[in-house]
Amino acid sequence: MADVGTDEQPVQAFRINAPPGSISALDTVSIDTRIDPETGRHIVLWSDIQEAFEGARSIRNGGRAVSFQIGKDLKKLDPRRISYYPGVILEVVVESLGHYKQVIATSTATPHNINTSAQKSNTGTHSITRQVAGLSITGAKNTHQSLALYSGDLSPEARQSLQMYSQLHGSYVEAIMSGQEAQAAIIKHSMEVHFDRLQAEIDKNSDLQRQIHELQQTTRQEVLAKQNEMLQQQEEMLKEQEEMRKEQEILRQELLEKQQQMINMQKQTLDRLVIIQSRVQAVLIQTYELHEYPIPRLFIILPKEMRFRDRLGKPFSDQFRLYFLCECGAHTMSERSKIQHEIHMAKHEGYDIDRPTEFFQKYGPYVLTMMQMIKYGVTVAGIIVPPLAHFKLVEGIEAAQKTLNSATQDIAPLVDETITYIKDQSNKADVDSESSTTVTELDRLEVLEGADLRQLESFLKIKDGSRVLGNLYRIVTLEGHVKWVCIDHYRENYRETAVQQLRDTVTANGGTFIEEKGSIEIQIVSRTRAAEFYSALVKARGIQELDIMLQWDATLDDLRKFSDAITMANILGLTVDGAYCEGPALDVINRGRRYDPLIQLASNGRLRALRFKWCIQFFSRVSTSFTMMPSQLHVLEIEIRKEDKEVDIRRVMTRILEGCQSVVDLTLKIDDILLSLSFDLVIEKLCKMKRLEKLAVKRVYDKKEMAVMRASEGRIETVEARFPSLKQIKKWEQEFIDQGLLTKVALGIDYGLEGHLLDILRRNPRISHFQIECVDASVPAVIETVTSARTAALRNGNVWVLQKLEVVARDNESRFPDITSTVEFREKDKTPIMSMNIKKWDGRYLHGSDYLNVIFSKYGSSLVELNVERTSDKHAQLLDNATKENGSKLISFELDPYLLTRVGLESMGRVIERSRSLQELGLHLDLSAGILVDKAKYLLDRYGEKLARLYLTGNPDEDWIPKVKELCPTRHRLPKLSEFRLDYRSSIPWPSLTWICTMISSPPQRSDASLSPQLSMQDDSFIPPHKSASVETRTWKSLTRIQLANFRLDPHEWRIVVRAIDFSVLKSLSFCHSNFVSK
Repeated sequence: MADVGTDEQPVQAFRINAPPGSISALDTVSIDTRIDPETGRHIVLWSDIQEAFEGARSIRNGGRAVSFQIGKDLKKLDPRRISYYPGVILEVVVESLGHYKQVIATSTATPHNINTSAQKSNTGTHSITRQVAGLSITGAKNTHQSLALYSGDLSPEARQSLQMYSQLHGSYVEAIMSGQEAQAAIIKHSMEVHFDRLQAEIDKNSDLQRQIHELQQTTRQEVLAKQNEMLQQQEEMLKEQEEMRKEQEILRQELLEKQQQMINMQKQTLDRLVIIQSRVQAVLIQTYELHEYPIPRLFIILPKEMRFRDRLGKPFSDQFRLYFLCECGAHTMSERSKIQHEIHMAKHEGYDIDRPTEFFQKYGPYVLTMMQMIKYGVTVAGIIVPPLAHFKLVEGIEAAQKTLNSATQDIAPLVDETITYIKDQSNKADVDSESSTTVTELDRLEVLEGADLRQLESFLKIKDGSRVLGNLYRIVTLEGHVKWVCIDHYRENYRETAVQQLRDTVTANGGTFIEEKGSIEIQIVSRTRAAEFYSALVKARGIQELDIMLQWDATLDDLRKFSDAITMANILGLTVDGAYCEGPALDVINRGRRYDPLIQLASNGRLRALRFKWCIQFFSRVSTSFTMMPSQLHVLEIEIRKEDKEVDIRRVMTRILEGCQSVVDLTLKIDDILLSLSFDLVIEKLCKMKRLEKLAVKRVYDKKEMAVMRASEGRIETVEARFPSLKQIKKWEQEFIDQGLLTKVALGIDYGLEGHLLDILRRNPRISHFQIECVDASVPAVIETVTSARTAALRNGNVWVLQKLEVVARDNESRFPDITSTVEFREKDKTPIMSMNIKKWDGRYLHGSDYLNVIFSKYGSSLVELNVERTSDKHAQLLDNATKENGSKLISFELDPYLLTRVGLESMGRVIERSRSLQELGLHLDLSAGILVDKAKYLLDRYGEKLARLYLTGNPDEDWIPKVKELCPTRHRLPKLSEFRLDYRSSIPWPSLTWICTMISSPPQRSDASLSPQLSMQDDSFIPPHKSASVETRTWKSLTRIQLANFRLDPHEWRIVVRAIDFSVLKSLSFCHSNFVSK
């Protein structure tokens, strides 16, 4: 066989490329294949072919040239190699046939007499007949090889059919493996045509055999003398035939194995399609409620052709565009519908994706499911998605065609490109994470939750100012499920005349109607106007959200009509403002039950969100006998005011909470004095409200959250509260603190009241996060009070829950924060871990603040992060002394040496040397004066190899960059630098611009400091350092963040700067306050 070697090592068959029929099967040469260490696939080295065939120039497979394998950079791999072609005899093209001529001449010689020719023809014909007769169209790759071994006996037309059959067979296998069944059927039909031609050739050879046999009978008497010789030849022929029979049996077994292999591949493909369909079904049948479905959920991603300005704006990322899909289906069909109801692209040009890498990390598995959905098609839950071959995805959608350009003629390559990109990203992430578990990308994310949908919009570049994405309209099905459809399917559901009447009514009342969202905001001034609005609302249908203010003194009968209209219109989200409903004198008899219709709205079975605003004496105007059926509300918001009596509040709220056990998000807007009461009411019924996730208590007037409770399965998980001042704490605030529910507290504290913090901790043992805002003089006392309490608790064997103490210091003159100190308490560490962020450009704190002296002296060795603007000598010495005995735990350190003398520099140097765990060292260097240049030289000489961030600025009236260039000609002295910022507030001379380009360029491929980038003013080009062909050794890291601020360059210079930037790992690029324009 041509593709089987020893020890199960595959071999590749070759022969000389010569005139047709000139070389027999004995001229075939087999060369061992090798395993590619990167891909794991079989290859054949070009050097092995040259050793076997002298003067080899190229390889052919039939009429097609075989190319050498190439890498990702489209260059031929070294050493040169070709792919392994199992079951195929490749032809070697040589420079000169030379010593092959004798073999060719022998092979092409004509027979000497008819008897010899007859024998050869008999044998050859019988061989061909036996080979071709066993051939199956669905056979595997070795089928055409067997025919190729005897192709010298065939006519030129038959050989051509055989060659075409071989090529079609490979295409047939590839089509089957890729799941393209329609394409495979077409190829199979072509194979059958060529197979019939081969069968005709076999029949013709059979007639020749019969004629030769008759001639032998008539001349038998003439060859009696040679009978013994012929008998011997016949015995040899029988032996050959037996050997051939054995070979054919082996071939038959191999064909059966290949057929079984193809069947298995088809089964695997079908299994994969079943998995994909199940994932798509999970997405399509997922239902959303109104409050958790803010934007469309079905979309696809296609690659975008990059323009020049795109390369400048985001040159280090792939460019993609998001297209939303219309969720039409059975729910949009009507009896006389004349339009298609299959999922298609929205009538919108799509949105560019910002931060595509982060986008695919979050949404990649979901996008993959969507792309496979449109590629293979699916029908589920009344939704039809035809397969891509029949999918008129962008037909008639001009807006989308504008951005797809020529790709609209065949969108399949774009879909495949996106699928391949996502899979490559997923595989790369799996390799980087070195995870031991095997999880397919489809198993990671099946559907999007409400939070995922809300975050999706942050990744899109929205430029059209649309109120909704994709020009889609939100509708609600009869089952209460939210869908987003295009304008055609929207109008198919809602009669245009009724909608126009509703538009006119809303406009006449000064309201707002957002059709895309199906929402209305309106103020009704009289019951007559209300009746007109209710009628239009019910007729139009399709309105999901209504925010209405009743601007007249509504009676019980008015509210009943309002309630009936809301129910008939199938409103899902309702906000009612009853600020004018004080109670008319004529309706005094119904005063105690006026708001009963509003309460009963919660039980209409349709409403999902209900909000009451400013309903005067709401709780006292609900009857004592009102009944409330179980509701389907998910969002409930009620105002509780001090004008209502506590007994009425308890009575009505108890019944509401008992009837609204499906509520997920509950908001109570209250007057301050009702804080404890509101929490008590909810906690009493919490065990029955299993679905409640959040309770937010806000002030009526400023809408700020006073407290937030999060719950799960009827149990409290966290309670967060904010109190402006501990000194001026109110009675109801103290009552709430005394309840002991708090887990996170934000509190303002005055000097001398630090001890009260421990009282709050004792009453609320579950507090894990304390945020304190105080005057600067109180900071040491606050930290000491809490850390001492922790030490005592651990010493006594008590549990300490507090994990984080955040102290924000403010001076008495300014209300802006100056210093933030964060103390973290870890269970395994007895000593707390502290970080500080000090921002005060005038340096006042760093000269005269006593409390910083205390903190640096006592906690200097515990600091893990320190960011100080313009450090002073005094504080440098304090840190030096604090870390002398206990060492330094600094991990991140930002140093600004502007105020430091030589003494301070040396003190800071010792702190840095003691920081064994230091990973991020940053320097802020101001080069406005000569002494500052000396400081920069001192720091760069000593710590350049450790530096991770470098910020440079200087006097705008002088060119100070040459001073830095002398200190740092290239980044060889800054091998770990990952962030580079430069602020230059004037035009930049050409030599200085050259140095900037050197600093932001990619590292050279060999460590040679003499190699520096070159700039060309003639062609705007940036010439990087020469790359050596030897082993690559990078001399510095590529930058992840670059900021060039206040630059003033002409377009020619900007192009040079952009082309010099190393985008390989860049995450952030900023030209803030400069004259850079992407165009």
